[in-house]
Amino acid sequence: MQGMSERQYAAHVGLSRGAIQKAKEAGRLVQHADGSIDAAASDARRAAMTDPAKQRGSNAAGTLPAAKLKPVPDTALSAGIGPVVGQNWGAKQHGRAQSATLWAFGFCVVYGAGVGVALMIYATPTSRLLASGESDLAYAAQYLRIVGLTMRGSRWKV
Repeated sequence: MQGMSERQYAAHVGLSRGAIQKAKEAGRLVQHADGSIDAAASDARRAAMTDPAKQRGSNAAGTLPAAKLKPVPDTALSAGIGPVVGQNWGAKQHGRAQSATLWAFGFCVVYGAGVGVALMIYATPTSRLLASGESDLAYAAQYLRIVGLTMRGSRWKV
């Protein structure tokens, strides 16, 4: 055998054997006459033919690390309260359903108001981190203040 087997090449590049088989079918790998994989030539061909935006852990341009998910309590709570209210309503526990709805709504309003106040107070310092010039700074700060006024449980949905 002149080159590597599918399993060896998969271990070499850190992909699954199935991914290597797909790359082989798509013509992204260079094979020797005996069917083994030419690692150096295949690495170069894969780099040239693979769209960086489709790489695991890359953004659309392939230039930045993948964004990490951030928790959003009001959205999570508003999405999760539906089954709680539905279960209680179906069990004819209308008081519990109403209580759960009011508590969730209250939390969303308080959380949204807190985020809104923080946006209004820290609009200029936050904008300094993002803006490239003074005109951008003023515009970004104004935008954050306006957004801050709208944060009052606006994501509430049941």
